Amino acid sequence: MYNRIRTHCSSPRRIQKRNVKLLAHSCDKLNSHVDWVNDIKSYCKDIPGDFPYPIIADETRELAVKLDMIDQNNKDDEKRALTVRALYVIDPTHKLRLSMQYPASTGRSVDEMLRVVDSLQLVDKIPQIVTPANWVPGEKVMIVPTVPDAEAEKLFPGGVDRVSMPSGLTYVRTTTKYKM
Repeated sequence: MYNRIRTHCSSPRRIQKRNVKLLAHSCDKLNSHVDWVNDIKSYCKDIPGDFPYPIIADETRELAVKLDMIDQNNKDDEKRALTVRALYVIDPTHKLRLSMQYPASTGRSVDEMLRVVDSLQLVDKIPQIVTPANWVPGEKVMIVPTVPDAEAEKLFPGGVDRVSMPSGLTYVRTTTKYKM
C-alpha cells in the first residue's frame, strides 16, 4: 500500500515532464473515488488543489467492457471483475500505441509506463531508431537496419557502433548520440 501511495505522489510531476495526460478509469462507486483521493491527498502533502488527474467512474463496468478491459461475461461477477488493470497509451493523433492488461493481483509499473512513453516519443522524433528491451533514456538505441550507413553517420556523427554478427552481416548498429 505504501508503494502505491508513494507512486501516486510522485507520478504527476514525472508525467507532466513528458507532456502527457493521465486519465484513470475505475469500476468503483463514485464516493469510493472521493474517499481514495482524499486519502492520497492527506498522505501526499505536495499535491495542492485538485487531484492531478481525472478519474472516470464506471460503476456498471459498461465502458470497461466496451474497451475490452474486462470480459462481458464477467462484468457483474464481483470476484472476477474486482478491478480493472488496463493501460492504454494513446498518442496526440488519437492512435492507440500500447495496450497492456495486468491481472487484478498485479500492480502496474509507473517506471515501465514512463519508459514506453519515452521510447514512443523518441522514435517519433527519430524514426530511424528503435529502443531495445529494457532500454531507458541515455542508453544505446538500435539504428533500423534499412538505414544506409552513410545516413546513419550523418544522423549520429561519430557515434555509430557496429556489431559483428556470425553471419557476416552488419545489421546491428547502435548509438547513444541522440537527443530526447
